[in-house]
Amino acid sequence: ATDTSVAEGTTAVETVSATDADAGDSKTYSISGTDASFFTIGATSGVLTFTTAPDYENPSDSDANNVYVLNVTVTDGASHTDTKTINVTVTDVKDNSPVLTATDTSVAEGTTAVETVSATDADAGD
Repeated sequence: ATDTSVAEGTTAVETVSATDADAGDSKTYSISGTDASFFTIGATSGVLTFTTAPDYENPSDSDANNVYVLNVTVTDGASHTDTKTINVTVTDVKDNSPVLTATDTSVAEGTTAVETVSATDADAGD
């Protein structure tokens, strides 16, 4: 298991794999940690996924910083274990439309008026 980044709005993270010096030993994967409730892992496949696609603009991880921290443990057929901590960073996708803000303005005939229009965008960096 390694630290990885995934785009918001997707559930696939990575496939965890482990090796065992004892040929033929089965391997079972599990997860734990503060942010583990946001993930599932295939017990025999090691396929790690978000249970619900994350939203960059509304992070739900424990620190609300879009970095989900979890521990992945592999257990072999002889009950030996190894655990690694991984960080899954959610990256922004430009998926929000800008929002215009303006007020109604009345202009008397023959005069000039200035209107201020502003726009906001929930996507970082826009």
